[in-house]
Amino acid sequence: MNTLSEKVAYIKGLADGMALDETKGEVKLIKSILDVLAEMADEVQDTTDILDCVSSDVEDLVEHVDAVDCDLADLEEAFYDDYDDELDDDFFYEDDEDEDDEVTYEIDCPFCGQPVEFDEEFLADSDILSCPACGKSFSFSKLLDEAEAEEEDN
Repeated sequence: MNTLSEKVAYIKGLADGMALDETKGEVKLIKSILDVLAEMADEVQDTTDILDCVSSDVEDLVEHVDAVDCDLADLEEAFYDDYDDELDDDFFYEDDEDEDDEVTYEIDCPFCGQPVEFDEEFLADSDILSCPACGKSFSFSKLLDEAEAEEEDN
């Protein structure tokens, strides 16, 4: 006697076995209550069955989403970490922030290899950098494009 339907059936059997006088109002009331309880037990069982199916589907979906999330994390780590590390380490370096909370960057001159400093504001205004050591000018975006092309070749 585990389910609600089984319990209601047991109570109905007890009531039938008592040979109650069905002409009395109380007995009619009890039998009607038992019928309603049986219907409710069936509805609860149907709802439970549906929830079990949905729960199983949700668990499967969660497993699939977790697997996709892990795969995506692996791809992001492989792509972005390698890309960011190469750009940050090999191409330009972020210096400490100065008093104005402005970030400055440093890139090696493609002609003489000496460091050339610039900030974000400079890049917003111009693309051409001048090396203070050798005096030659070069395009930051062109240098960046060449570095990315070289990375793709490797």
